[in-house]
Amino acid sequence: MRAVDPGAPASQVVQALRKGARPVAGMAGVTVTGGTVDAVGAIDAALALPNPPSPRPRKPRILRVTVNRRGVVTMLVRGGRATRGKVTFRANITAARVRIVARKSFRIGSTGRAKVKLKLSRPALRQLRRKRKLRVRAKVVTRNAAGLSSSVSRTIRLSLRRR
Repeated sequence: MRAVDPGAPASQVVQALRKGARPVAGMAGVTVTGGTVDAVGAIDAALALPNPPSPRPRKPRILRVTVNRRGVVTMLVRGGRATRGKVTFRANITAARVRIVARKSFRIGSTGRAKVKLKLSRPALRQLRRKRKLRVRAKVVTRNAAGLSSSVSRTIRLSLRRR
């Protein structure tokens, strides 16, 4: 049923299972529906029920960003539970244009937080090592099961410490 209607809440799934049950004479008075579960009937009942509007996913927040000498950026993201997301870093590596220097997909679990590790591209890492700092534009987009998305953009200054 979730494959046919991914945005249906749990209460609607239960309601569709009950409405789609196949009546069986021996089950009358034994079960709530007086029948057995019928997959096709449940799917038809689920499609007949109107879906309530899904709430937009919670706006993601970038909590903490660190970078190591190998160019691995660790980023702590907070957002809605059970959502998927994508982080994209853009930076001005050459004077000519802005390039995507890192991209990573992630999943926010039941805690509402995700630790995302991104590897910078070689040109970005080269500039970070040469100048000891790199300014990137981070964009975090999260999407819930119903397909609704929420995003946040932020400029982050990555810097390496001197040895």
